[in-house]
Amino acid sequence: MAHGAIEWLEIPATDLTKAPQFYETVFGWKINRMPGMDQYPMFMDAANQLGGGFTASAKPMAEAGVLLYITVDEIDTMVPRITAAGGKMAKPKTAISPEIGWWANFHDPSGNLIGLYQKAAAR
Repeated sequence: MAHGAIEWLEIPATDLTKAPQFYETVFGWKINRMPGMDQYPMFMDAANQLGGGFTASAKPMAEAGVLLYITVDEIDTMVPRITAAGGKMAKPKTAISPEIGWWANFHDPSGNLIGLYQKAAAR
């Protein structure tokens, strides 16, 4: 991996069963539970690129600090999936610019504030 690349990501979780299921259901992440590490479910994103884990040892972040944005094809189609899986929208779809795209924020079932990013269509 290149110097300065993000290697791993930990998402605070109040429920180590419900949190991984939410991200698996909504975004198609692959969840891995390794023997002997039952309290640390791990994931790979839908592109099978960046991995991380869910941790009960950190407090969920309900306000923006370092904010994770997840790329989606269409924010409008994600909203019902997020709410059906137990998340709550915090900021509706908002335009960045016609050339860049849109963003929105939601709270996952643990209360973490997470971002969505929809890239503008190529012209």
